[in-house]
Amino acid sequence: MAEPKSDDFLDDIDMAVDEEFAEDMAEIDDEALELDQLRAERDQLKDRFMRALADAENARKRSDKDRREAENYGGSKLARDMLPVYDNMKRALEAATEKRKKR
Repeated sequence: MAEPKSDDFLDDIDMAVDEEFAEDMAEIDDEALELDQLRAERDQLKDRFMRALADAENARKRSDKDRREAENYGGSKLARDMLPVYDNMKRALEAATEKRKKR
């Protein structure tokens, strides 16, 4: 009878399985690393988006406030600027009428 061969072929199978397992684990580690990097990039982009959105909202509120202030106080500034003109015109008319009265 033939003697049974050694278990070398089982060792070869075990070694091949171990190598394949190691390669799979390395691939999983690479994918996990890439996934972590993508998550970090996503979080960074989300943060930038939220900040830009908040900046836009603040600019809108600021412009609304400026518009309301211009509506409320814009007319008073014009009146204040026109007051010296009115005073000068009034004095000029009074001077002209006084001059006519003296004639």
